[in-house]
Amino acid sequence: MLSKRAVMLAVILATAVAQGQMSIRTVALSGDQCPGAQSGTTFGNLFDTGQLFQPGPAINNAGQVAFLNEGSCKKAIFSEGRGSLTRVARLYQAIDGLSSITSLNSGPRLSDSGDVFFQSIDNNSQHVIVSDRGGILHFMIRCGPGGTPLPGTPPASYLRFFGNSDVSQSPNVSRNGHLTFHGMMNDFNIGLWGGPEGGLALHSYSGMQVPGGAPGQYFNIPREHTFAHSVNNLGQVAFEDDWGIYITTPGSAQLVMAANSDLPGFPGHGLYNFQNPQLNDSGDLMMIGTASSIGDSILAYNSRSGVIRNVAVTGVTPAPGQPPGVTVSPFEKEAAMNGRGQVAFRGQLSGPGITSANRDGFWAEDLQGFLKLLVQTGMQAPGFEPGVRFSELGLGSVISINANGYAVMGADILQNGWYRPGYWAGNPDTGELFPMLMRGQTIEVRPGDVRTIDSALFANSVGWAAFSSGSQDGLPSGLNDNNQAAFRVSFTDGSSGIFVVTFPEPETAWLIAIGVIAAARRRMRSHSRRQPQKK
Repeated sequence: MLSKRAVMLAVILATAVAQGQMSIRTVALSGDQCPGAQSGTTFGNLFDTGQLFQPGPAINNAGQVAFLNEGSCKKAIFSEGRGSLTRVARLYQAIDGLSSITSLNSGPRLSDSGDVFFQSIDNNSQHVIVSDRGGILHFMIRCGPGGTPLPGTPPASYLRFFGNSDVSQSPNVSRNGHLTFHGMMNDFNIGLWGGPEGGLALHSYSGMQVPGGAPGQYFNIPREHTFAHSVNNLGQVAFEDDWGIYITTPGSAQLVMAANSDLPGFPGHGLYNFQNPQLNDSGDLMMIGTASSIGDSILAYNSRSGVIRNVAVTGVTPAPGQPPGVTVSPFEKEAAMNGRGQVAFRGQLSGPGITSANRDGFWAEDLQGFLKLLVQTGMQAPGFEPGVRFSELGLGSVISINANGYAVMGADILQNGWYRPGYWAGNPDTGELFPMLMRGQTIEVRPGDVRTIDSALFANSVGWAAFSSGSQDGLPSGLNDNNQAAFRVSFTDGSSGIFVVTFPEPETAWLIAIGVIAAARRRMRSHSRRQPQKK
């Protein structure tokens, strides 16, 4: 029988080989010729978008990237969706012969077919949603008098603006191009629409009878900025209103959890203030609710069983790998769900032995539904010399998890008195955890051109809008289901760029491990045959 030591060695070797296969692709570098601009016009600072909440690059499942940029190329959106890096839209560009773009308010969304969607304001001060389908840029939705007629609204009515004056939350776009957005009409009611271009349908409207609901049960969509929605590739839309959390298709609505329902397993503790609903392509739903006298809880709904489970309950859920009495509490919005229904989140520990030095971390569910610790402050950083520990979860402390179970998260280490911010990839099923991009790391941006990283930015990593996506819910995502993540990176020499980091399939390490173990067994058998027989 192979010894435990040999098995562990095989796993360590497999993980090392798997990490060695991680690759970095350069999408754009400062100093490169700017696509669509006159010769000699080059990219300036690709790290700073000029936005308060800097949107990271979006990536689709084809590995194509789209990003917002401000610099010598002027504020513009660039995309690889047409086959090569192209300037899709720029400020003051005329569209459909109607008006021009005067503001780019959010990062682009990118479908798997390479179509780009983004929100803007035109020179009539009207909010617009613009799409670049098949290389043709045009208005999908225009607000204001004479704007786009919307299904289910009275004649001559019009959309005043998207969201609730909170343009960062709308629109959302699924990987196959289903759009969803909400906005306020001129009668001050709020509606939610979704569907493919040319096939938009009304999903909810303030004062509208809830499909299948009791008579007189009307949608009452909140106007606060916490309102959120998501859309999957089936065209299902998840959203919150004052009644609770819904999953809808045009003409039907499923109330997944009603407001004031008891937190599962906690009679008398009603849930309210639902937020951050995220759908996957199986119709599973993750949501965050606040339970009276308890606090925030992450819940997950399984569409096949109809069961709602608690993922993490503030001050109640036992923290894996911690002493008895230590619990983990989720942060308000920093959670994501993947295509297999696994949830990953940022949270804090409380209980015996927990201090400000070791309370923060990231956790994710494995395929059996058990919480696994990915990163904890004060924990030894894998791959570094003993004593190098995670120090804090800083501005880049978002988390995203893809359908293979890989989570990308931001965490800083303390090495020889030097704080090194960076991003890590971890997998709750395989136990892998390895650095992706870190301050002080050198990468080859072009053959023979090696530069030292100063900072990196993934997804929406700054401000209250710091959430990321599991990539099947239509929300902004810098991670795809093919283990590719897109980043903005600045270097110590003042240059910057857009990059894609690719890491191997979760199974790769274990296949390698099996091979290593098999080889070890062969060597053991061969060695035993060569040993002289004892008399």
